Amino acid sequence: MKRNRDVARPLSERMTTISSQPDAHFPLTQLKRGERAQIDGCSLDGACAAMIESMGLDRDAVVSVARIGDPCVVLVHHRCGGSCRIGLRKDLASRIAVRPAVDG
Repeated sequence: MKRNRDVARPLSERMTTISSQPDAHFPLTQLKRGERAQIDGCSLDGACAAMIESMGLDRDAVVSVARIGDPCVVLVHHRCGGSCRIGLRKDLASRIAVRPAVDG
C-alpha cells in the first residue's frame, strides 16, 4: 500500500499553508449555518493545530456550521457518511481557513 507523503510531513507544514488564490479561502466563522466548506489551512501554533487535527479537522476535511456564536459548533462530515459535532471557541474558529466544498 502506497503511503501518502503529505502525512509524513510535520503538521505545521501541512496546516499553515494557505491557498495561493487570495479569495479562495475565508475564516470558518464566516460560514452560514448549514453551508459546507473544506478546511484549507490554519494560523494556529503547534499544540492547537495538533488538537484540531486529532478531532478530524485536517486539511480537506468537509465541515459545516451547526451553531453560530461562541462556541461555534462545527459538524465534521466523514467519508463514511457519518459526522460528529465539535465545539470551538470563536477566536480559534476564526483562525481556521476554509474554501467552498467541492461537490461530489
